[in-house]
Amino acid sequence: MGPRRLIRIGIIGGGPKGLFTYLRIAHLAKKNPSFRVRVTIFEPQNKIGWGIAYNTKQPAFLLMNYCNFHINFNDFLIEVGLASLKSYKDYIQSKYNCSVPEFNRAFSPRSYVGEYLNYLFEEGMRLSSENLQTDMVKEVANEIKTSETGYAISTVSKKIINVDKICLTTGHGSSINQPALIYPISKILNTDLSGKIVRCKGIGLTFIDFVIASTEGKGGIYDLKNDNYISSGKEPKMIVPYSRTNLPMMPRLSTILPHDFYPWKIGNAINYILTEIKSDSQVSFLDEILPLIQDEMRFHYYRALLKDYGKIIPYSISEDHLESEISNFHKAHDVTAFSFYDLLFPHLTNNKKFIVEEYLEELFSHASMGFSSHFVSAISVIRYIGPMINDLLLTSSMDQKSIDEFDRVWKSAFQRIAYGPPLINFKKLLIATRAGLVSWKSDLENYDVSFDCRITTTACKNDMPYESLILNKLAISSGTNIDASRVNYLEIDNKGHIRNDNLSINDDILTYGIPAGAKTYNNDTLSPSYNNFTSNWLKKIFK
Repeated sequence: MGPRRLIRIGIIGGGPKGLFTYLRIAHLAKKNPSFRVRVTIFEPQNKIGWGIAYNTKQPAFLLMNYCNFHINFNDFLIEVGLASLKSYKDYIQSKYNCSVPEFNRAFSPRSYVGEYLNYLFEEGMRLSSENLQTDMVKEVANEIKTSETGYAISTVSKKIINVDKICLTTGHGSSINQPALIYPISKILNTDLSGKIVRCKGIGLTFIDFVIASTEGKGGIYDLKNDNYISSGKEPKMIVPYSRTNLPMMPRLSTILPHDFYPWKIGNAINYILTEIKSDSQVSFLDEILPLIQDEMRFHYYRALLKDYGKIIPYSISEDHLESEISNFHKAHDVTAFSFYDLLFPHLTNNKKFIVEEYLEELFSHASMGFSSHFVSAISVIRYIGPMINDLLLTSSMDQKSIDEFDRVWKSAFQRIAYGPPLINFKKLLIATRAGLVSWKSDLENYDVSFDCRITTTACKNDMPYESLILNKLAISSGTNIDASRVNYLEIDNKGHIRNDNLSINDDILTYGIPAGAKTYNNDTLSPSYNNFTSNWLKKIFK
């Protein structure tokens, strides 16, 4: 037997996507003993698998934003030859010697998920073959340059690692243009905020984490049964959030769609666009896709609403028949009619003055009803059309104007109503608001308060540079550095490969997860299969 061919692969980012990439490499190395494989994982965290979001040292009150039903790696473990490893449910229940009623519907602490992800890494590395060498660099990778033998990845301490292939899986990190994220949450827990007035930019999931960490994390107690907050005296005097819309996210009682909840007409319509529309023509999001979404939400709104009045609307109903049923219903009942824009932008469309505190109460009431709420049924459409929108982006089926409009307006609006926090965390936010700890003031310029500190609670987006990958420049070119300090400048194709400065495809470098956001929608952090660019890429490498 001749000398083994050496493959050197760098994985920049050791969170969930980096873990999935590593386990796929380990599996292929075991199947291909004629190769010698060296993997270098660049991750400043102490462990591989958890990244920032699932750090095992964070408090248990920081929960996942979707329930345990969706934390399922069974098919993936079979794919990578690790079917003997424990499932998430078995691992958690055996480690903590507990049996959780309705486990699939429960929301786990994020630290539990981090423990499981690291367990997969440790076991995957232990069971790997002798032809795989795994090196971990516990530093930030901040520069990539071409070299005579491939690519040279530099770290902040000037360490240089030479590789042939690179997978960018950097996830959410802090950016050059915005202050560091609140994670790890220990930064908030160890900061004295007592008596301070804090201004928060951003009202998404990170903001809710901040509120809970600044209250419960400081020793305060949420008495959920009596809707009361017991102060520790160590929390801020007031937290004043704001954002572009000043709208909070919609909470979720459950993230499992009912078995009888599925597309009415939009599935077939978008499938037609994807399969029948000629490759040289593109559709308009505003003119063709958005009306489909509106009709779909309207159908589910009335399907749930009329069910409350004893009327069953079948999926086979025609549009004319549906309109007749809706018209007859409103003649007989004084009930608010469906309005797409009222659901998404209530602060802009209602005639009366919009009051955030009242909106919080309304959201909590609807979410507590689950899918029996016509409001919840309508907005849940956004969740099941996510993969459809993703396919439209991947296949370049929408024109550039539509993509820009979707990124600017609709992506954040959809995420706000469809991917919110678990109900229990939202209830804590509501209690904190009632207690005066959170004050919703939309007109901050005319708000006569002196802020003691300002904290950014927005997540980095794809048009921002990731400090976990870039400090000043990301240099990827044929021998010369190019200014790619914004991740959005990394143009990618529909297989996750980046384009060089001359727009040619670079098969050596792959994006996976958040860095691929310029071409994808809603990259599920814990899904090994959703937008999985790595499998085919690695199979070509091991040919």
